[in-house]
Amino acid sequence: PIVAFEPNLVLADALKHRFRADPAVRIENTGLGRETGAFDLYVPYYKGVPFDGLASFREQEAAQWLNADRLAGFDPARQTIRKFRCEVRPLDALSLAPGLIKIDVQGLEPDVIAGARATLARFRPPVLMENNRPEQDAAELFNLGYQPHAYRDGRLFGGQFGSLNTFYVHPEARAAFEPSLYA
Repeated sequence: PIVAFEPNLVLADALKHRFRADPAVRIENTGLGRETGAFDLYVPYYKGVPFDGLASFREQEAAQWLNADRLAGFDPARQTIRKFRCEVRPLDALSLAPGLIKIDVQGLEPDVIAGARATLARFRPPVLMENNRPEQDAAELFNLGYQPHAYRDGRLFGGQFGSLNTFYVHPEARAAFEPSLYA
């Protein structure tokens, strides 16, 4: 089964509707983090259009993504940040045995990993994570023995970071992928 975590209620409801007929997909309307609680999710809007994929629990992270370097003709006066209250839980509190974890949380990767430390140590699932600050964001993965792998041309290259995302694989769990996948 696939368990997806989406703290934004509007997006969680859309995902639940989209996958309503698929019993292998479960959508949880919660974010993952270091601790249980209710937190503000900041969603950037530009000219009234939401940029949900750039939402963050850190207002500065949400606000800094849209700028003149990324958006032609950017006018800061046309950007707003809207705040939504969301629930967050640590992955360790959910009693899951994941085969793969994908993390894309706009700068809060270390918090998600901290809240998943016991799960990661016990099950050693591969982790696919966006490359924001790989050395910093993956520090706890490295402490747990995980190693970075870049995915290029259909192969995993150990000891390298990917261009946009990196797979982190524990040496004792290399069997999660076919041996021929490793370069």
